Order: sequence, then structure tokens, then C-alpha cells
Amino acid sequence: MSSSKLQIEEIIDLALAEDFGKGDVTTEALIPGDQRGTGFIVAKEEGILAGTEVANRVFHRVDPELKVEIFLEDGARVK
Repeated sequence: MSSSKLQIEEIIDLALAEDFGKGDVTTEALIPGDQRGTGFIVAKEEGILAGTEVANRVFHRVDPELKVEIFLEDGARVK
């Protein structure tokens, strides 16, 4: 693995460690651990899409069984 990919993996590890910490007490109390859902990332303003590869890595780090569909490539204009 290249050094830049290793750096990205380290940043993901640090970010997830900060976000998860001891867990989210409210989520754990209200949502069963085996419950599944669907989510979308939607642009609220015009811009250029970037970071889909990193987002995909983060999602799969949290749950390797997640199904992630990316509909646009980095560099695409979004509204």
C-alpha cells in the first residue's frame, strides 16, 4: 500500500476513534444493534463532488458489509 493510502487509513482511524469514543448512548438506547436502514448524501448547494473514495473507505471501516452505491464520480458538478 502506498504511503498516501496509509496516511488516509491513519486519518480515518483517528477520526473514527474521536467520533465513536465510548459510543453514542442515545443511539444505543433507542436503536437495536441489528436494525438496518438506508441513507443518502445530498448536496444542498452547487459545488464539485470530491472525496467519494475516502467516504467509501470510512463506511466500510464502520461496517464491512455495508452496500455503498456512488452515483457520481469525483469532479462531477452537483446542485
